[in-house]
Amino acid sequence: LADPVKFVAYFSLFLALSFVLQQWLVQERANAIIANIGSTGAESVSRTEAEALWRLSASSYPVKRQVLLTLISQPGLAVRFLNRSDQILQAEVGLNVKTRDRLARDVLAKCRATSWSSFDSTEEACFVLMARLDQGSQQTVHWMIHLTEAMTDSAALSKLAVALSSISQKVAEENAVPLLGDTIHAIAESSELSRMQVIGVAVAGLAQSPNLSTTTLRVMFTQTLRAIVQIGKPEGRAVLGPGLREMAIRLDDDDARAASAQLLSVMRHTR
Repeated sequence: LADPVKFVAYFSLFLALSFVLQQWLVQERANAIIANIGSTGAESVSRTEAEALWRLSASSYPVKRQVLLTLISQPGLAVRFLNRSDQILQAEVGLNVKTRDRLARDVLAKCRATSWSSFDSTEEACFVLMARLDQGSQQTVHWMIHLTEAMTDSAALSKLAVALSSISQKVAEENAVPLLGDTIHAIAESSELSRMQVIGVAVAGLAQSPNLSTTTLRVMFTQTLRAIVQIGKPEGRAVLGPGLREMAIRLDDDDARAASAQLLSVMRHTR
């Protein structure tokens, strides 16, 4: 009986050591790639960087994932990512939708788990990754709207607005109406103009989504119009204006004329 027990113990130890070695090799390969990318903000990509980017594009998924996780782990490395974000993400994803979605799941989870008590290059890198990898998930939009409560820095809010606009434009049609309701509610509950302005960007982004049918746009227009009438704060009504105009523009001719009449009526009653 002792021999089988020892065999199991040794085999378990072997598996554990193999896992540790594999993780170490993945990290070493990721470090070797990162060391040659983005060290300067030069406009042109150097030959050394091009070779590193080629190695990244040919790497296994675990290495690609570890490169991004390492780049957002500390400010100095995040700056490297920001210097070459387009090239790095092209090498990471290319046209591979499956890889993009796996990276969105594995890497963006770390971004959302960040404390966000301050804003530096690591948080900025996370915004870039979210804008490029996330495909309009409700979870991310809700998280970003909630994040506006913790941010006071105007530069950080501006970068958040850019990412939120990009993600909102990719929301699926079946999620657009409920998500619009959530954003309108957040605007109505907010007392900070800067926060309302950022959330208003999400409304405009939703209105620009190419996934929406005319029927859904009409529902969203009516929903937004009703909110403008009901929201008591002038600031809240104002930040909904760009989204409302975008919806009206995208409606067909008959709907556009009706929308214009409704909009003029609302403007008269909200001065």
